Amino acid sequence: LRSIAQKFGVAHILEGSVRKDGNKIRVTAQLIRATDGSHLWSETYDRDLEGILKLQDDIAGAVVGQLKLKLLTPMANVASTDTEAYNLVLQGNYFVEKRDKESLVKALDFYFKALAIDSLNARTWALVAWCYNLQSNWGWIDQYQGYVKAREAAIKSIALDGTQATAHKVLGMVKLSWDFDWAGAEVELQKALNLEPANADMLRIMGYYYRCMGRFDEAIRVTKQSITLDPVKVITHLNFGLLMYHTNHLEEAIVSFKKGLELNPQFLRAHMFLGAAYLLQGKPEMALAEIQQEPEKGFKDFGMALAYHALGRRKEADQALTYFIANYPSDWAYQTAEIHAFRGEKDKAFEWLDKSYKNKEGAWLAYLKGDPLLKNLEGDPRYEAFLKKMNLPVD
Repeated sequence: LRSIAQKFGVAHILEGSVRKDGNKIRVTAQLIRATDGSHLWSETYDRDLEGILKLQDDIAGAVVGQLKLKLLTPMANVASTDTEAYNLVLQGNYFVEKRDKESLVKALDFYFKALAIDSLNARTWALVAWCYNLQSNWGWIDQYQGYVKAREAAIKSIALDGTQATAHKVLGMVKLSWDFDWAGAEVELQKALNLEPANADMLRIMGYYYRCMGRFDEAIRVTKQSITLDPVKVITHLNFGLLMYHTNHLEEAIVSFKKGLELNPQFLRAHMFLGAAYLLQGKPEMALAEIQQEPEKGFKDFGMALAYHALGRRKEADQALTYFIANYPSDWAYQTAEIHAFRGEKDKAFEWLDKSYKNKEGAWLAYLKGDPLLKNLEGDPRYEAFLKKMNLPVD
């Protein structure tokens, strides 16, 4: 326990076990001081399953009382008061965190099963909205249809309960990724953060917004807060790595990408971005070895085109680019622009950026400011003109 506490920078650890027997549940919990292993508090609870949500509040209240703390986020913000629906939502949440195409489909299935039991639960509708947003952002469903569904589910959630931070977060992301409404996105994301100021995910998304705007100092500040609050969330380490990558702090970027991969070696795009950081360091052999481990085929093929160019293997680089364009004709225009820009082919790069804009690849165009793969374009007047077309800050 002392080792765990040191790794994550905490002074106390809550340890417990859960045992289920039919409709009965026994929870044993104990609060331990990490420095010397002493027990500050322990309790055993025997309850019916129907009382599981109240039990969460009881345990949280006891721990907070022992530590004389104040909770920043109310414990009552759960997805359902129905035990069966709540269990389905928890299973959906597990699959959302895996962040791959098949898992998001499974997550939605669990959420809709929960809604079949508890159809007016605002929290579950917000989670449905988030799932559709992720599918759209990652290009796994038709973007227009996906963002429409995400917006509709978020609006339904807010109509049921205006305090749902996740729903406001989704509206902010739709405004950012689809509407290119940067001001509107900030309003919604700030509402979400105001509702749940200690929510690591809200801070992470706020950091993503600041990075899109080129407000890198603010992005770094809130993303660091997010990591402090939830140090085992892979996507947050990936996001911080991207921040460091965008601001040319490549050693720190590499450390963050490796932390994410330590937590989940198969997390999508982490190997590719780690490889890209090695490319920028002038280590193309290490980059190629890393990119070859990328589990998502599209980003592996993208990274290979970059790596072969950096290695001076021109024939293979040309073949990789031709293959990429032929096999990823839609929703990958931004990555094609990055490859051309990295190769110094400015005219082609701007041509593909225009295609990306017409395709409304907002989730990728949001990476524009500070994108190291587009550095070759920044002195060209067409780059500033493109930023203005996107309504992004020029300086």
